[in-house]
Amino acid sequence: MTGRNFGVRDGDVQSVVFGEEASVGAAVRWISSTRLGVTVPAGVGQRLQLVVRRRDGIQSTGGQFSYAVPAITGADPPFLLPGVGAATVTLIGQNLGRRSNDIAGIRIGGYECVQVQFRSSS
Repeated sequence: MTGRNFGVRDGDVQSVVFGEEASVGAAVRWISSTRLGVTVPAGVGQRLQLVVRRRDGIQSTGGQFSYAVPAITGADPPFLLPGVGAATVTLIGQNLGRRSNDIAGIRIGGYECVQVQFRSSS
């Protein structure tokens, strides 16, 4: 995140709020008075208001943030025959995360997938 007046040392920024969700503690890393490293909380939304809160009580607003919503565009194979049982299905899409723990779970036809293996964000 870029801006100005983010303090003069690590710990000067208490939190960064994305709409209603805050990144606090280790999720906010002070880099300089004009740059922060911020772990974005899970969620969805477009043009969410950003608020940077410093420990001295000063807070700033003005920026906005948008999440890229995950989208599944296909599956391989596109169908399974009845009675096949357990099978491997590859889901194809966009904005599916950056690593395996970004995916909380997957359901196909109302059934929870018992094993999920992450390959890439698409």
